[in-house]
Amino acid sequence: MDQNKWLKHIEAYKASNLSKAAYARKHDLDYYQFIYWSGKIEKAQADLIPVKINSSVDNFSEDPVSCGCLGVMEFPNGIKLHIHSTALLSELSDYLPC
Repeated sequence: MDQNKWLKHIEAYKASNLSKAAYARKHDLDYYQFIYWSGKIEKAQADLIPVKINSSVDNFSEDPVSCGCLGVMEFPNGIKLHIHSTALLSELSDYLPC
């Protein structure tokens, strides 16, 4: 079973109000594999940084500073991430080169 199928099971388990053992038994899953994948997926989800995306281009002026922007991250494909949150900026600084 691939990671996407495990992810679907983990999401279904969370919505089921069953114990992990009961969920695994009900869906004929190997309990130890279910424990392994639930831990792996939950850890990966905990490492994510929540980001609010506003798709309206009208909210940004040409000058990022005038719109209260703390920084802009530009990707090779031309997409720009305007950073308005000090919390996000501090999180991203750990991953950026000096």
